[in-house]
Amino acid sequence: MSSTATTKPRTIKTTEKYTGFLSRVAKSFQESVGTIVFGMEDGTVSIFGLVFGVAASAPDSQAVLLAGATGAAAAAVSMMAGTFLDVESANDAAKTKLAELRDRVSKDPSGADGALRQRLVAGAHVVRG
Repeated sequence: MSSTATTKPRTIKTTEKYTGFLSRVAKSFQESVGTIVFGMEDGTVSIFGLVFGVAASAPDSQAVLLAGATGAAAAAVSMMAGTFLDVESANDAAKTKLAELRDRVSKDPSGADGALRQRLVAGAHVVRG
């Protein structure tokens, strides 16, 4: 057998490919359960309050159903807008921090190199114990 023997490239099976994705989704879901339950509770209480208020004063059930449906739609749009704005503001903050870091590195590249070396050395000491 020669020393220049080549190895076959490893092929990834479809199940292996999706296992990592599914584990990330499961972890994200587990970390978000409290937020999901709180959001469902909050939305349910708001809709029930609306429906009960309309039911107490409406002469027929069609008005109650219409109020419940429009309230649920309004709550969904409101939650969607809130989530969108939250994600956008987090992205803006990250972009601003990255721009500041790039500006600082471009002004003093040697200082950035020194700071990076210090962090790497400190990390190596922590890993070694």
